[in-house]
Amino acid sequence: MPVNIHEIRDSNVASLLTRIDQSRGASTDGKLDPREAAMAARRMNRYPHWRLAAENAFGLVPQSGAELLRFTERSPKHAALNRILGQDHIAGREEMHSIHPGQRTELAQTPSGKRLSLSRAGRILINGKLPKDVEEISLAAMQLAKAKVDLTTLSQPQQKRFFSYLSDMAQAAQESSPSSTKQRLTSASLSLSLQLRQATQQAAKPQLSSAIVDRMLQALDQEPNIEMRLFYLFALKQSGHKFDPAQRYALKSIENKTVPQSPPIELYTNHRKKPLRVEHTIHEEFWREDLRFYTKKKGWKLLRKNRKDTRREYSAELKDPSGKKPPLKVHVVVKKGELDFLSDMADPKTHCIIYSGHSALGGNGSQAIADAEPMRGLPKTVLLANCRGKDNYAEFANKFPGAMLITTDGPTYSDPEHNRVQGLYQTLVRGESFAYMQRITNKRIYDEPATNYIFPHEARRTLLLDSDEDGRIDHSILSTDQVFDTDAHRKASDFIRAIAFVNSELYYHWEIDLEYGKRSVYGKEYADHVLANGRLKNPKPGEVLRLTPEEKTLPSGKKETYFNVEFDPSDLDENRDLYAGIVTTNVMMALAKNKFGQLSETEKLRSVLMGAQAVYYLDVYKNTAQKTMQDFLKYVGLEKVKPKDVYAIFDQFDAHANNAQVKAFKKLLESKYNINCASYTPKNGGQSAYIA
Repeated sequence: MPVNIHEIRDSNVASLLTRIDQSRGASTDGKLDPREAAMAARRMNRYPHWRLAAENAFGLVPQSGAELLRFTERSPKHAALNRILGQDHIAGREEMHSIHPGQRTELAQTPSGKRLSLSRAGRILINGKLPKDVEEISLAAMQLAKAKVDLTTLSQPQQKRFFSYLSDMAQAAQESSPSSTKQRLTSASLSLSLQLRQATQQAAKPQLSSAIVDRMLQALDQEPNIEMRLFYLFALKQSGHKFDPAQRYALKSIENKTVPQSPPIELYTNHRKKPLRVEHTIHEEFWREDLRFYTKKKGWKLLRKNRKDTRREYSAELKDPSGKKPPLKVHVVVKKGELDFLSDMADPKTHCIIYSGHSALGGNGSQAIADAEPMRGLPKTVLLANCRGKDNYAEFANKFPGAMLITTDGPTYSDPEHNRVQGLYQTLVRGESFAYMQRITNKRIYDEPATNYIFPHEARRTLLLDSDEDGRIDHSILSTDQVFDTDAHRKASDFIRAIAFVNSELYYHWEIDLEYGKRSVYGKEYADHVLANGRLKNPKPGEVLRLTPEEKTLPSGKKETYFNVEFDPSDLDENRDLYAGIVTTNVMMALAKNKFGQLSETEKLRSVLMGAQAVYYLDVYKNTAQKTMQDFLKYVGLEKVKPKDVYAIFDQFDAHANNAQVKAFKKLLESKYNINCASYTPKNGGQSAYIA
């Protein structure tokens, strides 16, 4: 039936329907019929101004004419506010109760041998008894979440009672003071809710499944921890649940306040009354080229420079080309360098940080992150225009939660007309979004894809995060981590860092040989196919890590092999650069066994050489680099070899352990150090690269 526009009470909805009724192709009769609705829905999904009008009226863009007509009866925004985002009720309360009796069910056993079960009332029991306090509840719930038990074995009455228990757990966490117990309660309740939702969906109980999602969204909306909120928001989005319009609006609302959509330029500048303050570090190799951006012709005025011309200050008053915004005053400090480019993260007066230069396979970024103090002031906008900035993404996000990072997926070799830096300033001047900057800067440059830069609002950034620092990527192409481990070993982030280096080393191993017209031993199919998959539960003696190949069919139908890698936390080293070398060597030995069926003399040497590359690139400190390399060589049983001889091989070859470099390494070991390479096996490593 047609909708009578004059009967619509919501002024925003009525205004939109009137606009539709008066648009081209509509019959202007004060009513909205199915044909007009279908035509309007197509326009809303095609044109930005129609899309914006729909979002203002409904909170969401309807995907079809039928959905548009349903939205006129009750908009997703109003439904979500009443059902999910309201603060004066508990979402899903009706589905929590059951008139039928429950049953006691054994679920799991803790590592210490304690039995975890559910009571008839759906409460967690430890060895058949209720936990004595909230902390014990939180510990038991977290252990149950990690056990990932089959909740389909619960009866429907018990599923409902368990849902009520999890809801109370989330409420108790929300009302608690900040503590590890509060974090544990929140994480466990959300993780177990995800698992219960999956069980109810498999059992075809859509009402209960939908109620669980409502309650999760409500809890996430009220969760102050940005990292945990993002972790479970994405896990929920990847859960396979079919969200109704109210849930879609709630998701969008939570995502908008969790994932930055635009730089807060008005807050930075007090509504443009104060200048925007920018720190721009330029590598010495690009100093003259990139200084050309700050010219008088473009509106920049040189205020001062030091005697060596390694530091300059500029100011400008940049006008909005659209004329919609007042001019933006900008003060920029430009410095020459490649390290410490994040030192101003701790300066509350600095708003934006830019780095143009080399990454050194993640070494420069890692050093900058490690040496910088925690972020102070408003969340900073950071543009890192270096190769494979994603190698440092997890490390950056963990150190500076809330900061807005724009960086690269793969190598970036040039920036004609300073496209990216210009795009950032243009976005700031116009008060635009990251989506706008992405749109105006996404241009293919030589072999660099148009989509090379990763922006803060993009979902693909979650492929790089380890929010709980448990050594497992939050979301990989193979799986999603569903437990935010509040008690994780924080140094596990060093494992993520090491695996990031492995992927870069494999990438350049392939790419540089390709440039010289050679065929690499490990092709492009290996780069970015090694995935950090968390803690190794039952390590064998001497097993540093375990590599498990898994085939994945991509949406295109193409099959590719990925390699999950689990690690033993007991091998984490105080020297994280040494640890990166150890991990790289062990991963490469495991890949060699997988590829060739055995570990040959050449592949042993290649694995060691790649591990040495990790130390070479990641330890950037002159007072420690040589000792770290010597410790690495000792680890692999080459304690007699001098680091300077290894460095000489790196300097001689523009390569990453290609056949020629490995051959030179073998010659060095045999001719200078009398090492029999045929019988050599890396000490503390040969037995540890298992393939499951």
